[in-house]
Amino acid sequence: MIAVEKFCTELHKPWVLVSTSVGEGFDVKGDMAGFLIVCKIPYLYTPEPQIRQRMEQDEHSWRDKHEGTPECPYEPPSKYTNGMCGSFMCPQPCQSWAKLQTTTRLVQMMGRIVRTPDDVGHMFILDRAWDRFLKNHGSLLPLWFKNGLKGPPNWLKKHLP
Repeated sequence: MIAVEKFCTELHKPWVLVSTSVGEGFDVKGDMAGFLIVCKIPYLYTPEPQIRQRMEQDEHSWRDKHEGTPECPYEPPSKYTNGMCGSFMCPQPCQSWAKLQTTTRLVQMMGRIVRTPDDVGHMFILDRAWDRFLKNHGSLLPLWFKNGLKGPPNWLKKHLP
């Protein structure tokens, strides 16, 4: 916590605060932060027992009603799917709770740098999976968040593959 306190008290110096948990516990008011870089979409940590149990309950509930239909192209779990359905063709509606938690985390991250209607902040999401996440789960994001989405600025485009 010493680094955060130093960051908050020495605002006259150009600081960059790097954190893996910026979605919670930070209150960077006003001009304290003008941008946020998100390197990875903040998916839930599925090996955590409570999260895993909830996701398994949701999957089993969905499969009880829809398995064998076009909406549920169930395939047995593989070593890459953490015990969940192994189908890459599935839109995964049984994981809607988990995807909602992820979108909530993204919105909370943005809320760390934009605290009032007058604040301005930029969030750069560098994860290559962002376009796919937005396509599949963008409906879970609030309208103000989606309306603020823009492509990368020109200075960044020249560095992207």
